[in-house]
Amino acid sequence: MNNCFFCGLTHEHKCALIKAYEYYPDGKVKRIEFMTLNDLRPAEQPKFVCNTVNGSLQ
Repeated sequence: MNNCFFCGLTHEHKCALIKAYEYYPDGKVKRIEFMTLNDLRPAEQPKFVCNTVNGSLQ
């Protein structure tokens, strides 16, 4: 196995930095879409939490 052209690591499957591939009908790669920072960040936590006892926001 060779090192990945995009990330430099060795892996068997699609590079984790790649979001999608698009191919020409002859099988050659037409376009590669990479992950963005928003794709890699964990979802933001809500700023307010509903108190289930009295329904207020904390």
